[in-house]
Amino acid sequence: MATITTLGTGDSGSVSRTTINDNFTNLNTDKLETSYLDTDITLAADSDTKVATQKATKAYVDAQSLSSFESTVGTTHSLTTTAGQSVLVTARVMMTFTTGSALSGDVNLKYNGVVKDSIPVDRADSTTRGCLVLQYKETPGAATADITIDTSGSFSPTLSSELITVQIIG
Repeated sequence: MATITTLGTGDSGSVSRTTINDNFTNLNTDKLETSYLDTDITLAADSDTKVATQKATKAYVDAQSLSSFESTVGTTHSLTTTAGQSVLVTARVMMTFTTGSALSGDVNLKYNGVVKDSIPVDRADSTTRGCLVLQYKETPGAATADITIDTSGSFSPTLSSELITVQIIG
């Protein structure tokens, strides 16, 4: 920190001028040159000689991607996203079949009715239970949507323990 000398009432003119000049020199020594400040909010310079300003640092931190998670037990999850956000949707489904029935079809994961992932099931064996995991990732923009799990084809197993998990990024 700069040392500032106070002028006394009895100081002569030459002492006063010297003290004032020394005070300015000390103040100039302590100041931070603006050429060393980086105001770029992306912090792309990655410089060893520049210091990010408080405003640039705050803007950079605020702009970083954050994640949040939502989950729903059941076959439908309502989701609201804002512009720039991505979603990673995972669905886990347990199925129970009637023993001895030959069935085929698909288990679907849909976003507003559009199939995003589908697993074909061709059950001609004696398996009575099955577990499937479906997943997709996209950047839907600002939207409100329903994410659903359903079946299609010539079968209708009993779905149970459905869990839809959504990771929202950004």
